[in-house]
Amino acid sequence: MAKPVQVEVVDHATYTGRFEALTEVTLQANVSGYLTEILFVDSPTVEAGAPLFVIDTRPFDAAVAATRAELDRAQAALRLAELDLARAEDLVLNEVVSQQTADDALTTYESTKAGVAAAEAALRSAPLDRGCAEISALIGGRM
Repeated sequence: MAKPVQVEVVDHATYTGRFEALTEVTLQANVSGYLTEILFVDSPTVEAGAPLFVIDTRPFDAAVAATRAELDRAQAALRLAELDLARAEDLVLNEVVSQQTADDALTTYESTKAGVAAAEAALRSAPLDRGCAEISALIGGRM
């Protein structure tokens, strides 16, 4: 006759599974450039808005300076075009030059004025890239 063995049995089960974050964010810079700083360590908890990376701002600063110089050039050309237009209008009144000369001066003035407006718009947009050189966490959590 066999004697039963009395052993404590612990119920357990093995399941395969996968952990997934509730919220996930992909970081992508709006501008290109070289990273100058990485401001976090792998796997810490970061707060929303915390700076993570810094891109070199020197190319953006140079672009702002070049755009400012282009605006200065366009403004100087506009001053010259204004003088040429005033001169041509006076000469047409005195019948020294043809109306065509005055029309050419007016066209040059208007074209140069549009160039100034374009340079002003470029100068307003140039600093925007520099503002995108710091990449921050959109949400808080683990890296």
